[in-house]
Amino acid sequence: MARILSDETSLTRRKKRLQSESAYLHRLVAIEAIVAGVCLLVGAVLYVLKDSPALLWIGGAMGLLALGHWIKVRQNQQDSQSLGVGIEGEAEVTRRLAEYLDQRHYLFNDLLIKHGRRSAQIDHVVIGPGGLFVIETKNWGGTIKGFADDQVWHQEKRNLSRVVTLRNPVLQNRDHAEILSKVMESYGIHWPDIVSVLVNRNPRARFIIEGMQIPVLEPGEACEWIAGYRGEKTYSDADIDEVVALLQKVSRT
Repeated sequence: MARILSDETSLTRRKKRLQSESAYLHRLVAIEAIVAGVCLLVGAVLYVLKDSPALLWIGGAMGLLALGHWIKVRQNQQDSQSLGVGIEGEAEVTRRLAEYLDQRHYLFNDLLIKHGRRSAQIDHVVIGPGGLFVIETKNWGGTIKGFADDQVWHQEKRNLSRVVTLRNPVLQNRDHAEILSKVMESYGIHWPDIVSVLVNRNPRARFIIEGMQIPVLEPGEACEWIAGYRGEKTYSDADIDEVVALLQKVSRT
C-alpha cells in the first residue's frame, strides 16, 4: 500500500469554511429578521401616531440585510454541494492509488508549492521507482472537444443547450510539472521523469482532443499505468526519499 503523506485537501478546507460561515450567517439572519420585524412593527405605530418614519427605514434596511445574508447562505449551500463532488472524486483517486501501489510509492494530495512568483496547487503527486507523477483530477461528463495546446476546451452535454468552456487541464498540469521541476532543480535534484497524468472519474465522458500527448485515464487505469510506467531510469529508495523530504519541506498548506 502506498504511503499517504498529506490527506486533507484545499477543497475539504474550503467546504469547512463555507459550512462555518453558513452556520454563522444562519444565526445572523435570524437576529436581523427579528430586529427588522420589531422595527417595522414599532415604526408603523410611530408613523401613525407621530408621523415618524425613522424606524420604518431602519426596519427596511435590516430586512434587506437579512435577505442578502440569506441569499449568501443559499449560495454557500450550492457551492458546498459542488465541492462535495470534487472531494469525493479526489478521495476516490487517493484511495485507489494508495490501495494499488506498493510501499515504495509515496502520495501527496493537494500539494501547494511555489517557485519565485509562480505557484502550483497539484491534486496528487506520486513518487515511486518509475518516476514522479503529477496528477490532475476531473469529474467531467459529456463530450469534451478541443486541441491539446488550446487555452480552453469545450464541453457538450445532452441536458445542456449551451456549450460549456473548460480550462485546459493539460496546460495547467504542464505548468505544475514545470514549477515542480524548477523547485527540485533549485535544491540540486534532477529527475528526468516528471510525468503529467489526467484522471477523469466519469467513465461516460468522451475526450476528442487533437494533439493529445498525455493519457486521460479513469482512476483504476491510472493506478495500473503508474505502476507499469518505465522512464529513463529506475529510482532508488535514496532517490525517492530525497524528493519526499524536499516536498515535505517546501509544501505549503
